[in-house]
Amino acid sequence: MKSNTALSVAFLICLVVPCAQAKGNRGPNSRKYIDALVSAQLLVVYHEDGAADATVMAIGANDSGVVENPIPEVRAIVDLGANAIPLLIAHLDDTRLTSATFDRNKFSVPIGHVCLDILTHIIRGPKIMVGNCSDDGLGACIRPGYYFRPDAYTPNGSKSIAKPEVARVKANWKQAYRKGNMQYLYPQSWKPRKRLNV
Repeated sequence: MKSNTALSVAFLICLVVPCAQAKGNRGPNSRKYIDALVSAQLLVVYHEDGAADATVMAIGANDSGVVENPIPEVRAIVDLGANAIPLLIAHLDDTRLTSATFDRNKFSVPIGHVCLDILTHIIRGPKIMVGNCSDDGLGACIRPGYYFRPDAYTPNGSKSIAKPEVARVKANWKQAYRKGNMQYLYPQSWKPRKRLNV
């Protein structure tokens, strides 16, 4: 009887919260991917100005712009496939500092913004991303309500405090995910991994 009750509860949870989301957020090893990203030694320097803006997703690109050697900690998250989406959303308000900086004042960028950076490069969602967009700069091609800047935090010693917009953006992403308004998309500029014949 107890096992039937537990099974029924698990089924109901998956009706309310998509099973992939529950797995992505609560899996026993899911946090290790974000922890590794927090500890990564060389991430990226985000820039304010147009064409010089940067993304952690472009590190390791060759002269043609194809990313052949992405940062291993970023690759590990991207390789989670669709399970990366709820994991990244869950950490959008994570204020732990990383090696990423923002050039205006060498502000140390919290992991929440790095998660947002990755997230916007691995989803397809017309309600979130602007299609056929040639804009450049921070937040370019991302619809209002789904982006916050690298400095959307108030420094507080060795930590940061997220500004209210971070919570609003996270809530919008969670709602969009629940509604199925996005799909996982392998980064177009990344060289696909060779599959091993087993």
